[in-house]
Amino acid sequence: MRRTICSLKAYDYVVVGGGSAGCVMANRLSQDPNVLVCLLEAGPAADDSVLVSMPLGCGFLLPTWGNDGKYRLTGRQKLNWGYWSEPGLNGKPTYLPRGRCLGGSSSINALIYNRGNKGDYDAMEERFKLRGWNWKECLRAFKTQEANAAFNGKPPCVNSVAIDEEFHGASGELVVENGPQFGLYGELEEAFLAAVGKELDLPLVDYNTGSNEGRFYYQSNTNDGVRWNGSRAFLQPVRGRSNLTIITGAHATKLLFDKGDEKKVTGVQYAPVGDNGKAKSNATEKVEARERVVVSLGAFGSPQLLQLSGVGERKELERLDIAVRHHLPGVGKNLRDHMDITMYAESQPHVQTSSAHPAALPRKLTVDMNNWKKGGEKRRRSPWSMIPSSTGFCVRTKHVKETDSTYNRPDIQGHFVPGKFKDHARGPVFRPGYALRTCLLYPESHGTLQLKSKDPFAYPKIEPNFLSAESDVEILTEGVRLSVDVMNSTAFDTVRKGSSDIPDVRQYVRDNVDTVYHPVGTCKMGHDDMAVVNDRFSVHGLKNISVIDASIYPQLPGGNTNAPTMMLAQRGAEFIKANDL
Repeated sequence: MRRTICSLKAYDYVVVGGGSAGCVMANRLSQDPNVLVCLLEAGPAADDSVLVSMPLGCGFLLPTWGNDGKYRLTGRQKLNWGYWSEPGLNGKPTYLPRGRCLGGSSSINALIYNRGNKGDYDAMEERFKLRGWNWKECLRAFKTQEANAAFNGKPPCVNSVAIDEEFHGASGELVVENGPQFGLYGELEEAFLAAVGKELDLPLVDYNTGSNEGRFYYQSNTNDGVRWNGSRAFLQPVRGRSNLTIITGAHATKLLFDKGDEKKVTGVQYAPVGDNGKAKSNATEKVEARERVVVSLGAFGSPQLLQLSGVGERKELERLDIAVRHHLPGVGKNLRDHMDITMYAESQPHVQTSSAHPAALPRKLTVDMNNWKKGGEKRRRSPWSMIPSSTGFCVRTKHVKETDSTYNRPDIQGHFVPGKFKDHARGPVFRPGYALRTCLLYPESHGTLQLKSKDPFAYPKIEPNFLSAESDVEILTEGVRLSVDVMNSTAFDTVRKGSSDIPDVRQYVRDNVDTVYHPVGTCKMGHDDMAVVNDRFSVHGLKNISVIDASIYPQLPGGNTNAPTMMLAQRGAEFIKANDL
């Protein structure tokens, strides 16, 4: 379809994508009142959405339907891109939810605040030769953003570990609360932590100090029962800045280049869209960036926009008749994601769980939701204030000595869920119970993202290649065996009904592997031929453009990826403001 260009507006910086990284970039770059900043976001603001604000509202935002290559953005799905992979292991496609609103995936995720292991960041400097990327510098950036509840007048939680100011910040915008949360599912949480201590011999720890082996209550981006996403933390407080323009409903279609210098990026073209994701007309808008365009569309969106603009693997672009602006073969390669395996147990009738049993839904959707809306103590006691996974562990398997002898990092993470769920919360659960997700932290398997067509609204071709490396099968199999020991521990005797045995663990892994929603790496940082950006986020071979989001990580951080994404945006803004590019 031919689209008409109808206007051009000029700014100093244009940030494309209002997700976890984009919210930070817009905030930090607009701190200087002498520069004009524009933030483009395809989705709506959603700041007033109850489902976004309620922590457990993600159970309604994660699901979507259809794997025919079309986005499902009607009704509640307008806040979720709802990607699907190509058919992979066992011939099945993988469902890949990503946030489509201000705050991005921090608006629909499970709210866990997890930095990973200090070795993740030291490895970037030592193994990948990325200047200044180490635990010391990254910890400084983490603390700059953090407003930990332990330092802001809230009493310490019962059974929670001490929060040390050496590792945590008090004066940032990103609120972090320390579990346990309100005690609603305390019987299950305490049984789980006791089981991990008994079966895996792990101590209770603060896992965000750089050393994350142990059992723990998850820290969360919540504030008295309200989701504290990227938008609420970094955009809402500064929306009144006269030098910051936020444009929602702006679907980026391509980058713009200087007519006299084909390697210089000068702006962004976008199509105005409605909440359903469809273009409002054939007209498109242009925004000019006098200093720099910052692409922050995430591990799926950023490589897609680069490829649509003629930046990527030459053969792949020519196949779709896209004019090659810059041959950069690493765009869309090195897709890495955390794989996990979920196992379930049925609970005793007296045990309170978060399972969405059909008979319980009327109360959850009326009384409990109304209590959440009332605020105060009623909100704190509402199930909608709970994060989906409140406790967990990190442990080293026997494979660590072979795969990570330098940093000796835990290679398995457990997410305990005090309820049962089915198929990304898309199906009803008829028996109450609980679940344990076993996550592989450093997979060797990696995949690709390519365009299917040059239509900017078309679904990209995503191939995660889960379990393509046999070492991943071995480590996950051992991890699941450890989880079976935990789930069958006598510590669960008073809450469990039946056992959680898995006869053939290796086959169970192959049959049930899935994503835990942490894609990174498709515009990786580095100096080799497949690197897309340098260690200051500038795109190799181009001028006036940075990619700043989770796509730049050369390897996965050893934990949930939202906090590391916000941290790297903090550093990215510092680099730009210091002209260290």
